[in-house]
Amino acid sequence: MLNPAHYRMRSRVTTILQRAASGQSPFRSVSIDTSNLVQRNPNTIAGNPFNNLSSSSMERELIKLIGLRGPLSIAEYMRQVLVHPLYGYYTEKEQVDSNRKEINSISKIFGPRGDFTTSPEISQLFGEMIAINITSQWVEMGEPENCCVVELGPGRGTLMKDMMNVWKSSESGVFKRFYKSVKEIKFVERSRTLREVQCAMIGGGEMNLVTSRKSEVVVEEEEGDEDEEEDENEEKKIIKQEIEDAKLMLAAKMDAMGFGINNRGKKTKQQPAQKQQHQQLQFPQKDRLASAKIDGKTLSWHDSFGDTAPESSHESPTHFIVAQELLDALPVYSFEYTPGGWRERLVDVDISGEQLCLVKSKGATVAVKGLLGEWENSHNEAEKQKKHKFSYGQIVEVCPEAITLSLDIAQRISETGGSALFFDYGSENYKGGHTLRGYHKHTEVGILEKPIGEVDITGDVDFNRIKQSVERSCWGETVRVNLETQGNWLVGGGICERLKMLIENENVTEDEANLLYCGFERIAGEAEGQMGKVYKCMELKAAH
Repeated sequence: MLNPAHYRMRSRVTTILQRAASGQSPFRSVSIDTSNLVQRNPNTIAGNPFNNLSSSSMERELIKLIGLRGPLSIAEYMRQVLVHPLYGYYTEKEQVDSNRKEINSISKIFGPRGDFTTSPEISQLFGEMIAINITSQWVEMGEPENCCVVELGPGRGTLMKDMMNVWKSSESGVFKRFYKSVKEIKFVERSRTLREVQCAMIGGGEMNLVTSRKSEVVVEEEEGDEDEEEDENEEKKIIKQEIEDAKLMLAAKMDAMGFGINNRGKKTKQQPAQKQQHQQLQFPQKDRLASAKIDGKTLSWHDSFGDTAPESSHESPTHFIVAQELLDALPVYSFEYTPGGWRERLVDVDISGEQLCLVKSKGATVAVKGLLGEWENSHNEAEKQKKHKFSYGQIVEVCPEAITLSLDIAQRISETGGSALFFDYGSENYKGGHTLRGYHKHTEVGILEKPIGEVDITGDVDFNRIKQSVERSCWGETVRVNLETQGNWLVGGGICERLKMLIENENVTEDEANLLYCGFERIAGEAEGQMGKVYKCMELKAAH
């Protein structure tokens, strides 16, 4: 069902189309250059552009959006399909859960009955190794007394639960000392239902809602006001997303010119006029901060990593950050080499007006000019002497948000000390190729597979590019980057010794021992179907 904001916007567009068809034009003439885009499908704008179609709610929303804005980049398609507030892959299940007051249906996403299974869900050893690594880093830093643990994309909260079990239950005093030093545990999670699942998983008790990190004022839910605010801000959210996309394009273009990353990292005094202009781009946020307490520590949930920043730079806690299978879900731009040069791959509506399809832009889009040049420069230095030429049909994928997020985390570590761990599947040396795919009930499918909105979409992470971006940035001198396979990282961290100790425990049954060993093989092994080689671990560590 359309909310009032969508209805008003689409009603205005429909009126404009009808007046234009009849020759009336009460507006000033505006010329828009669309020569580099594909030709619009007349079926999506003729007559009533918002017909009810025999497809999923998410697909109908996308067809309407394309009818208004034209073809979508694959990055925008991923963003809509995964986190659309009503019909997204994660939030659609959230609507069902909030109505039924159940959280168990999260298993439709995670675990054996869901679409995919992550390392923490397979074996407790994974979380234990991360807890041991973080504690070891803390000891090397001189055991600072004020620490903060941040997890991005916590899933069901299984990873944090396993880490906390090590810190709280280990007989070694060093783990208890580290846990005592942790004053805050922060989660970056947009789904309200998953926030409740995570809080329950780690035993955080009842969650409170506050208006902001600074005010810490508890407020009550007012569904009517909230819905009205959501309607009023719908168009602003669209504009804000366009601004964010433009920022990413600009940053990537500056990087390609050889100076963008460093300039982004410099701390310069902002002139009053510039500051005022920046503030004008900030729109009110509907989501409120969720918080809870456990063992005297503050648990808080945030919409983005930027929201987890310390309130005061003078008393910033040492940060330990974990992101497990997060980067692969960030929006990806896709390009294809054609006889006319590089073209962006877009999502459009087919000639029937009822199905989504992939098309290529007619010319070089902003994304081609802003992102692809950087890819060519960063991957073809060794090929310049050979006069490397791309073959027709070659695919290249670029994820600017993975780079900007990694740079933001590198900056945080540089300023506060600590470390960050990224675990994901991807390549240490991506040379191009199609990696985007969907997953539905543990089966790999296409990104346009139906029912749209119920299929997870993901792509391989270009770890080498992220590593180079951090090393070339102004934080490259204060943050060290290490990249290796997940299997090597686990073995180097002592997972074999930990497994042996658990299996030899007299309280562990034979069935439990078999489960532990099978889980170990799955997350650390390098055979087909195992994660040890395909998954990578990228570690950022403060050099000081």
